[in-house]
Amino acid sequence: MEGYPVRPPGDTLPRVIALVAAAPAPPPAIPLEVYFFTLTTLTAGIVTAAKGRYGWLAIGLFLLGIPWVVSSFLLARPGSLWANEFYGPEKLSRAERRRAGRRLRRVRA
Repeated sequence: MEGYPVRPPGDTLPRVIALVAAAPAPPPAIPLEVYFFTLTTLTAGIVTAAKGRYGWLAIGLFLLGIPWVVSSFLLARPGSLWANEFYGPEKLSRAERRRAGRRLRRVRA
């Protein structure tokens, strides 16, 4: 075969070893605090969406998810996925009373 260089047998392994030895060091590991913060805020974001608090969800996109942590402790909106799955009759009626009071304040204003 003309045109192809002829290599002696056994020439490839030393070249591969030299490439591996010259490879750059792996990037530094991500600190554990970053993983914890990310896990916490994403979990709070999912809870916020399940509670039907979409305004808080939108604000959290711009403020690094901190509002999501706050809103995950708030009462869910009636009819949301969270309220339907996790609230008993007492807590659901509390959420409905809060929603009705909020509507009255809007009408009066």
